[in-house]
Amino acid sequence: LYDMLGDAVGGVGMKLKPATYLEVIKACKKVSEWNRICPVIDDAARHGVNPGIAGFNLGLEACAELGDYKTALSLLDEMDALGVSSNDGSFALAMAACELGGQWQWIKSMLKEMDERGVEPDGMSYRLAIRACVETGEWVA
Repeated sequence: LYDMLGDAVGGVGMKLKPATYLEVIKACKKVSEWNRICPVIDDAARHGVNPGIAGFNLGLEACAELGDYKTALSLLDEMDALGVSSNDGSFALAMAACELGGQWQWIKSMLKEMDERGVEPDGMSYRLAIRACVETGEWVA
């Protein structure tokens, strides 16, 4: 679907709107095509379209499903660069990706970053941070 849509509008010089990208991302989620979500977000950015918090959080959810902590961390950086404020859900999803990827140190780091940004951690964030402390044997985040 996305490839066909991109070919159709690209061939006539049209630019997809943020809402269109978001609908494509949602469609990928609906059919569990997690590995297609982040490339859509990348394509949006390449075309100067900001997918917004909803699009980024769906990308982070895809990373969590796939255990792709590297892409999750990149998405958080990209959000920051585009001025999209990460919320508790953004961090929790990135932490979940780190958990599946066995990257406990990043979870603790993100908890600190949340505090620095004034983002109140949700229950999932706290659970993952506690698990990170257990896994690393370090009780100071």
